[in-house]
Amino acid sequence: MPSVPSVHHLRCILRARRYDKVPASSVSLHACMCKIGLHAHSSLGNYLVSLMVATEHFDGAVWVFNELTCRTSLSWNSLIFGYVNRRELQHALILYQEMQEMLLYPDECSILGLLKACAQLKDVSTGSILHAEVARRGLEEHLLVSSSLVDMYAKCNSLTKAQETFDKLVNRDVVAWNVLIAGYTRVGHWEEALLCFKQMLSEGNTPSISTLVCGLKACAGIGNAERGGELHAEIARLELESDPHVGSALVDMYASCGLLLIAEEALDKLSTQQVAAWNALLGGYIKHGLHHEALTCFKEMQLKGIIPNAITFVCSVKASGVVGDIEIGIELHGDIARTGLQDDVSVGSALIDMYADWGMLPRAQEVLLKLVNRNAVCWNALIAGYVKHGFSQRALDCVEQMQLESLSPTTVTYASSLKACGDIKAIDKGYRLHIEIVKKEMDEDIFVGSSLVDMYADIGLLCEAQEVFNRLPTHNVVSWTALIGGYAKHGFDKESLEHFNWMQLEGVFANSATYACCLKSCGSLGATDKGFDIHVEIARKGLESDLLVGNALVDMYAKCGLLRRAHETFLNLPTRDVVSWNALIGGYTKDGSAEEALGLFEQMQREGISPDAITFSCSLNACGSAGARAKGQEIHYEIDKMGLLEGDLIVGNALVDMYVNCGLLSKAKEVFDKLPARDVVSWTTLIAGCVNHEQHEEALQYYEKMEQSGIFPNSVTFVSSLRACGNMGLTDKGQTLHAEIMRKDLLECDLVGNSLVDLYAKCGMLSKAHEVFEVLSVQDAVSWNTLITGHAHLGTSESVFCLFDRMVDDMMDPNTSTFLSVLNACSHAGVVEDGVTIFGAMRDCYCMVQSIEHYNCMADLFARSGQVQKACTIIREMPFHPNPVVWHTVMNACQTWGDMELGREAFEQAVQIDDKDAGAFLFLAKVFSEANLQGKIRKEDATRQLACMAQSC
Repeated sequence: MPSVPSVHHLRCILRARRYDKVPASSVSLHACMCKIGLHAHSSLGNYLVSLMVATEHFDGAVWVFNELTCRTSLSWNSLIFGYVNRRELQHALILYQEMQEMLLYPDECSILGLLKACAQLKDVSTGSILHAEVARRGLEEHLLVSSSLVDMYAKCNSLTKAQETFDKLVNRDVVAWNVLIAGYTRVGHWEEALLCFKQMLSEGNTPSISTLVCGLKACAGIGNAERGGELHAEIARLELESDPHVGSALVDMYASCGLLLIAEEALDKLSTQQVAAWNALLGGYIKHGLHHEALTCFKEMQLKGIIPNAITFVCSVKASGVVGDIEIGIELHGDIARTGLQDDVSVGSALIDMYADWGMLPRAQEVLLKLVNRNAVCWNALIAGYVKHGFSQRALDCVEQMQLESLSPTTVTYASSLKACGDIKAIDKGYRLHIEIVKKEMDEDIFVGSSLVDMYADIGLLCEAQEVFNRLPTHNVVSWTALIGGYAKHGFDKESLEHFNWMQLEGVFANSATYACCLKSCGSLGATDKGFDIHVEIARKGLESDLLVGNALVDMYAKCGLLRRAHETFLNLPTRDVVSWNALIGGYTKDGSAEEALGLFEQMQREGISPDAITFSCSLNACGSAGARAKGQEIHYEIDKMGLLEGDLIVGNALVDMYVNCGLLSKAKEVFDKLPARDVVSWTTLIAGCVNHEQHEEALQYYEKMEQSGIFPNSVTFVSSLRACGNMGLTDKGQTLHAEIMRKDLLECDLVGNSLVDLYAKCGMLSKAHEVFEVLSVQDAVSWNTLITGHAHLGTSESVFCLFDRMVDDMMDPNTSTFLSVLNACSHAGVVEDGVTIFGAMRDCYCMVQSIEHYNCMADLFARSGQVQKACTIIREMPFHPNPVVWHTVMNACQTWGDMELGREAFEQAVQIDDKDAGAFLFLAKVFSEANLQGKIRKEDATRQLACMAQSC
């Protein structure tokens, strides 16, 4: 029977086996000790733990450790060391904390391992405790320990502590310097990294490859090509240009600084060209917007037999997306599949982004669904694509699907989701997202906060947008532009420009989008001076060539009526798109320069720019203004050919309006009947057309059909319908419309209020007209004129004069229409002196130029009162060529007052203007007929005289 080994004997064996590191032996010893119950022996057990860790029988070591009744520093340190080596760093730190509670302390080896664990886990708190332990035991002068402390603080981003610890080192070698420089480089403190590099050289240390790579990375980070060149000289002196790590860093430095030719030269000098160096060059091309060159670089890399990796494909796919070359993009996708990188999340995200950017959303979704381990970045790319191409609801559905996969939305997810809510006016969903963002304490994040401002501003909830904006801790150009753009979009143009001024006072510089929003507000307000100032600022910043800004400038000048300036700006644009043309065509159309607008429309097509719905709408408006029926029908043919009438209501409405304005009402009705959908504009355009063409009954029929179809009338619809009622004398229908207007609270609209006054005045219901007039929120010249004209038509001249006096007393300046109504009233009342006074006051007191209608009124005034000679005098003296109407007035007066001589003269003047004026000859026939009846001339003589006069005329 074999003898049982003694404790002393086993201790000797354990010490020997610990250094032999023979796993089988340690296992057999473990079995033996367990068999005789010595595994928990305080001394032997601790040795056994150490042995089993050393021989990589770690699970057994943990079991023995847990069985020990008395654990020494040996077993604790051994187990900590084992956990660190197995990269189970959190377990190592937990064990260290338990060890401290037992008042045991780690050895140097464990300290180094624990510092490594703290660095990896960014546990600066435990690291600081270890630092105190190092100081307590006087190990700060131990170079390896101190370097590990510096590394721990640097990797935990506590660079101040790292620098303090480093500064206490007595002897600093290149390793210590590398640790500190790498720490600064890692967090992007490029200047500090280069300063350390310079100080290291001044202390006589020779840089290692790691130091040089960090130095070059720092130069790339700040774009300091000059300092990078100095490092390159040092690298050449050390003959390290061909080193693959240094060479790749050199390529990256020059490429990042934009010196791409030198970067190519550095790449060519490498003895072994690795994929990292090519990726650096590829990334440089993309960084500086040279996407075509990046794709050429990718092809050259493949020709040289360099196998691309995930980074290569990410860069190439991004370049392909920007260039818009679908063929190359699909080819790259094939290469990715062949190299087995289709499951790489970064490559997959790049592919999704590329397809989404092109609008190939089914392909983008297909790539996403094939990814085994998809993350939030992949989902964000797809969600952003859906939002960009107008599928906002689909984007929100994707967010929900992403959350079902247990992926938390990121700031990018929330930004896209909020944009989607703004686009489809999903305010309830927007509110819920806002609550979620606040719960996650992300509302103060500038990126998410700006998106919240943009969402509320886009929907029109400007108070909420302002509130979110005010709560942001800082404001950048994005948040300012979101707010400014919201005010501009919803017609608060003064507020938009005020916020632009405040933004500048805050020291935030505007970008292209900011300027575009402000120029829109300037155009809407007609604020040319402010527009000029902004243009000067844009020119100073070199942004005139930016298409977004250039188009906004053209639009601003066009809206302000400065068409020559708008045209000059348009011609100076380096490139012009459909928006540029629309701005100019729209400007000319608004100005009434229809021929110029249509000329631009034709020029645009000759230059190969395809018109869109806005172009067609503006051009149709121009056709309507010019009465260009043929051109309008030609455009109609183009619209039909493109199928725009089926899906674009704006174009359909513009067509109806064009035919109405060109007098082709039946054609307008035909287009209207073919519209797949109709809105209030469609119905109102046709109703107004019927009214303008005196088809008042049909206008009201269309109004009733519109209500039956569930479309609510707007203020313009009511104005046209009230005109129809007024012209037909339909007071009952008018009063029904009045009740509807009151129910919808539209009386405050000037047009509606004035139309109601006009309706009642035309129908002779002057008390009702006065009643409406008195409750108008704004009594402008139109409302006063409408009331005065109503009284003038009914011949109540005293009321006309009273209203005129009251209008002047209320500080409302009369206009030419007011004077025309008053002069008509004077004429009907026969108050010649008042008429002469008012006619003179118009010129002398109000500095108005009288029109031919005013002179006709004066001629009628004198003629009615029997002063026919004065009537003829004022006709001869007026600065216009008289029209037949005024001579007919004189002829009628001559017939009334028996002045045949002046009547003959008036007849001669009338037939000179129009030799087929039937009214003039009818007057002459009446004159001679009356003379014959009175026996003054014989019938034969009258007939002969009439024939002679007609022949002489």
